[in-house]
Amino acid sequence: MTIALLTDDIFYKRRIPFYFETQNYSINKYEDGDELLLKANLYNFDILILDIDIKNGDVFEILEYMESNSINTPSIIISNKKEISYIKKAFYLGCYDYIKKPFDIEELMVRINNVLRCTHYNKEIRINGNLKYNLSKRELHYQDQIVNLTNKQHEILYFLAKNRGQIVGQDILSEYLWEDEIKNYKTLASHIRDIHKKIGKKIIKNIKGVGYIIE
Repeated sequence: MTIALLTDDIFYKRRIPFYFETQNYSINKYEDGDELLLKANLYNFDILILDIDIKNGDVFEILEYMESNSINTPSIIISNKKEISYIKKAFYLGCYDYIKKPFDIEELMVRINNVLRCTHYNKEIRINGNLKYNLSKRELHYQDQIVNLTNKQHEILYFLAKNRGQIVGQDILSEYLWEDEIKNYKTLASHIRDIHKKIGKKIIKNIKGVGYIIE
């Protein structure tokens, strides 16, 4: 599991990474909201932990940015602010949970597991017959055998499986795959054709002029 942590709180910016790294989770740390938006590929994390009390940046703007760019990565807000207006706004803008400081790090872990369970992160997704995708391991299984895919093919399947049932725009999928590199929609289509060849069936539907979906 890969986590993005945004906080400049002296205690939590040390304690949260220490706890999760001892659990063998990968955690990327940021202290500035603008840095998070500029340097982090938000599509590529399994969950975001966002501190509403940061001095540089606005967490609400980050949530608005995620919504406008169809970034469905679940987020948990941590905050000193206990006013109901902040809580309501955070949930309105799409956060999955809101934890008031101070809190025990194990409580954060419990809440993360609950969010991931609700978003089907830990479940194997049955795509078609004997074809299943494991989100936590990022593996495609066909008839209980792992399908060997290239890195880009793995990334495509992970992103589409994570957003199963939703049309993902080809611009969004390309941004996830190549970030600041030159985007090539023909290359994206080629990768998808190669996936279908390897498994012998079409599981990714092309919505012409819009994007792709695993139904």
